[in-house]
Amino acid sequence: MDKGKNNKNKLTARDWKDVQEYRDEVIKKANRAYKKLTDPEKEGMKALFDLRYRRIGYRPLRDGSLTIAEQMNQSFHALAVFAAADFIFDKLQDCGPLILSPVTGDGNDIESEQGGLVAAEAFSTVDLKFNDKLRKDAEKVSKARFQRRYVFFYSPDENPALIKEVEDEFPDVKIRPLSWDEMMARRGNP
Repeated sequence: MDKGKNNKNKLTARDWKDVQEYRDEVIKKANRAYKKLTDPEKEGMKALFDLRYRRIGYRPLRDGSLTIAEQMNQSFHALAVFAAADFIFDKLQDCGPLILSPVTGDGNDIESEQGGLVAAEAFSTVDLKFNDKLRKDAEKVSKARFQRRYVFFYSPDENPALIKEVEDEFPDVKIRPLSWDEMMARRGNP
């Protein structure tokens, strides 16, 4: 995946088609890793050991191996970034190309290439209260000098009370839950 790369952790998306191409790469790597996990002969603890410690997984957007646990973390973060980028392209047609950081790195997860228009953070989590991530990301993006600021997240535990609390604390930041369908978007396909 070298199309549109600014550096090893950043990608440029001109529109939703670029985003879909990146998403497809993450899904392809997930399918490759899954094929390694379907050995019915493995005992439970051996299988869990392999998931946690063996490099039998893949980097979602580059060449190289990872543990399955790390592939999962990176893949779900990338899918949240891509779903957020889709939302931004849909709602803000004037935003131009977006710089995406689907792998952890410096700066915001999403910024408009045209300076000052849009900045966003995106993440996925099992529990929205874990590590106070929602509040920390809202605080981070609230300090960014951009006209529009967002925090996007995917979690089976949406926790409306916590979302309201963070929105009240950072009124200049829009907080937007993502659905599983948005994470796995299949635009342009019937």
